[in-house]
Amino acid sequence: MKVMNVAVVGAGIYGINHVNAYTWNPNTNLVAVCDLNKEITDRIAEQYNVKTYNDVNEMLDNEEIDAVSIATPDAFHMDPALAAIRHGKPILVEKPLATTSEDAKKILAEAEKYNVRVAVDYHKRWDPAAINVRNELQNEESGAPIRGYMCMDDIIDVPTEWFNWADKSSPVHFLGTHCYDQVRWYMGCEVEEVYAVGTKKVLKARGVDTYDSIQATLKMENGCYWTVENSWILPKGFAKNNDGRFGIEPINDFIYCLQNDLPFIADGNDGLQAELIAEAVHESLEKGVAVKLKRD
Repeated sequence: MKVMNVAVVGAGIYGINHVNAYTWNPNTNLVAVCDLNKEITDRIAEQYNVKTYNDVNEMLDNEEIDAVSIATPDAFHMDPALAAIRHGKPILVEKPLATTSEDAKKILAEAEKYNVRVAVDYHKRWDPAAINVRNELQNEESGAPIRGYMCMDDIIDVPTEWFNWADKSSPVHFLGTHCYDQVRWYMGCEVEEVYAVGTKKVLKARGVDTYDSIQATLKMENGCYWTVENSWILPKGFAKNNDGRFGIEPINDFIYCLQNDLPFIADGNDGLQAELIAEAVHESLEKGVAVKLKRD
């Protein structure tokens, strides 16, 4: 089996997970890491003995690369994704695929144009507990689901200390899209309509103009209703239900699927569908009404 030359774009808090995964995977050779922050790339170069860049196109022009991970901040996935696609490189994009459906559609359109494959790291699909729930739902003896509930929260350090771009994201894009993807995966059908409420209070008082907490009701095509709750203002050190270690498996599976010409477990369309839900949730928040999903 051919060892794949891989690169990572974005080496921050989660991007380093991709750097480690490719360093440890015997089927990959980490040839380059790109980040806009020179302090980060200098540290990566020293710690991992790998070539680093501060310009994605320069990296793609100069290195022999078979695949690329995109782990930049939520709102900044499109440009590096398009650069990699236009260089003919299959990509693994950290969730969300994009923070607008327009950006997500541009990524998928370019991928189709250049015949490039796109995977999205919705790593709850690798969570053993989630896999067990999905298997039970696919069992006819379990019956048809009527309603569902899911929550995923994070501590307030995330939007106030970990990142300086929280105002360009939200609990929906940072956490909710995990849930929306998981619900679609569980149900085997799409969301038809959403209604959402949320609060902007705690973070706004700290100078971060984004939502503290968002609750959304999702109406599924099969008649099931799901309530999804997301916040990122839990106290520091507070136990939360997204604790867990499933981050390496999706990255390794990305490589395995490329090497064996297998479908991705979560692909570009999954990323688009989750973003369409997120966009509808935000529209419902702004308008105060239920919103039907708009699909081409």
